Amino acid sequence: MRRVFQKSGTADKPPSLSWDGGFVMIGLLELCAEVQDMVLAAIPAEGLPVKIALESRQDGGETARSVLDGRLYAKAGALYLRYAEEDGRIRSTLRWDGRTLRLVRTGDVESAQTFEPGVETGGYYRTPLVRFDLRTRTRRLRVEADGRSFPMVWSWAYRLEAGGADAGEFVINLTIREADES
Repeated sequence: MRRVFQKSGTADKPPSLSWDGGFVMIGLLELCAEVQDMVLAAIPAEGLPVKIALESRQDGGETARSVLDGRLYAKAGALYLRYAEEDGRIRSTLRWDGRTLRLVRTGDVESAQTFEPGVETGGYYRTPLVRFDLRTRTRRLRVEADGRSFPMVWSWAYRLEAGGADAGEFVINLTIREADES
């Protein structure tokens, strides 16, 4: 498949990149240096406290929503978002390197998934009682920031296979704001 990227943006709309393969992505760390500089400069070494509005939907059903406290870090050319899930017994880390998004969960659930548009990736899901191999096929991945860097929106859509069985189509949207913003 031929990849064609086009950068766009105006003073009142954040820069964006599109690909003719069916997804839209903002290249914070590889493809859009001015946004990269703004975002990385805004994040102190100890991380930045953030509020995360998480929305998830499976197979077009109802949208589950939560608001979580987290911390955003910039390290080695990547952004890391860390937060505890609602019950506090599972900790999640998302790593965005400008091309792929990696989700690692630890605690009562141990899992890892990698999201890269147009690519099928392997992962795992493990609890004390079960273990599944995961296959993820990402069809859309978008990371965007406005000119001040916040709010940031990370969203992705993917089809998941767990233990060899189709687990459905998922759509995830994260809106990340500085903790003191409303």
